[in-house]
Amino acid sequence: MKSETYRYNSPSLRIAVIAGLIASAIVLHLFKIPYPLATFLKFDLSGVPLAIAAFITLIGTTVFGLPVFYLGVFALGGAMDLIGPAMKVLAELSTYLPLVAIYRRSESFTKSLKGLVFILLIVVISRTAVMCLVNLAVTPYWLQIVGWVKRWEEAWNYTLFILPHIAIFNAIAATYIVLLSLPLIRIAKAMGVVVLEKKGVKG
Repeated sequence: MKSETYRYNSPSLRIAVIAGLIASAIVLHLFKIPYPLATFLKFDLSGVPLAIAAFITLIGTTVFGLPVFYLGVFALGGAMDLIGPAMKVLAELSTYLPLVAIYRRSESFTKSLKGLVFILLIVVISRTAVMCLVNLAVTPYWLQIVGWVKRWEEAWNYTLFILPHIAIFNAIAATYIVLLSLPLIRIAKAMGVVVLEKKGVKG
């Protein structure tokens, strides 16, 4: 199977669209719905424009877009929490990387029900595994830093207690990001926003 890449027709237009998508992601982060069983976890739609931006330029979105998104989320949080925005960036990165990789590998496969289930499974596993591991590594220290608990044992036990909720929350988030992003990227491709280009063809 020939490798495929996605590119924008005009470099200046591509930069403008990516900037708009990153800005949209920051704005969408303002509108949150709490996860009922652990209300400190909140759903938002910021991952959708980030995923679309990654389809247009994976490297550009990852290297330049995500730092801007991080700063935007950091500012929205009152510039007080360094960890939360970083966790959000990791969550979205671990969502769109496998999504873009599988879609580029076989676009036609992802249009079938079997393909959709496969891509959902991979993306859910990716985001859930990454965020569970990161929370195991970071959350106990963060709980002590903010003063929620005093002892390491308490912080570790609390982290283990909330870990199933973190897993369920991220599985749900990964699912709706995939289900919303794929139709939008197909619409953008049909409109000529994203051009499917075979390897070796220059534009």
